[in-house]
Amino acid sequence: MRRPSSAPRSKPHRSTGARSRVSIKTCLATPPRASANKPHRRPLLHWTLFSSFFQDIRHAPLILPCLCTAQPIPLPKRVRQPGTRSIRMPALLQLDRLSYVLPDGTSLFHQLLFSFTPQRIGLVGANGVGKSVLARLLAGETLPTSGAVRGTGSVVYVAQELSPAHFPTVASLAGADSVLAALDRIAFGSIDEADYALVGEHWDAGVRLQQALDEIGLGHLLPDTPATSLSGGERMKVALAAELYAQTPPQLLLLDEPDNHLDLASLQAMERMLAQYRGALLVVSHDEAFLQQLRLDEPRLRLHVHSV
Repeated sequence: MRRPSSAPRSKPHRSTGARSRVSIKTCLATPPRASANKPHRRPLLHWTLFSSFFQDIRHAPLILPCLCTAQPIPLPKRVRQPGTRSIRMPALLQLDRLSYVLPDGTSLFHQLLFSFTPQRIGLVGANGVGKSVLARLLAGETLPTSGAVRGTGSVVYVAQELSPAHFPTVASLAGADSVLAALDRIAFGSIDEADYALVGEHWDAGVRLQQALDEIGLGHLLPDTPATSLSGGERMKVALAAELYAQTPPQLLLLDEPDNHLDLASLQAMERMLAQYRGALLVVSHDEAFLQQLRLDEPRLRLHVHSV
């Protein structure tokens, strides 16, 4: 079940909400902001690509241009096994010289160039290196300072915190509140074209929501059940289940620290749900043990910090 309307974009340093559903075409940047006081020590960020394509080295680095690095760093040559052929997968999202500067003037990313193909990838790194910021940039929740995020297809972003202030009911957590409200108005005689446009082909939205709740053992919940009565783990399970069991699941699912606030049973339930999902997946986490359980594809992206 998908919310037909898209959330407005945020300012570069703020997120409009904890969860977004967007079809990204082009996320252009705002003009670069000048920093009056540049810090003496600044973080250099790069991703390390772990891939079986590289035979001669175990950790083959794919270093993205960062901060003051003006020239791209050449990649190691790929060695193809005899009797195999190269398969080029289409990119769902592309980072086109993306840069992001924090409100205090700290340059977090500088001219990142990367393509996300339909794979299941984990993004790991210590707290504070910019994993969540990168996820919001990819989802269009936050605008880059310069550069762009380009791509096509449906993208769903689920953040760490699903605050009841933003998602007050089970229906809103599932992204079905506006559709269910329109269905109620139609059931009571509404002939407003806006209601029919809002429902679209989702006449079974209520049934699908109930099926999703049954799948995760929360079938006793109603669409208008207050989110405040749910634990953080239950809110995350509702949000994920609504997307994974939707009539048309997203092509790319971005999860930001989804294992936070989950007990063991909730964690195992999430792992089962994600195992059934057939779309592309990017999971942000600092817990490599959790990522290992998800059986993600290689390569694994690792976000590092280096001082200069």
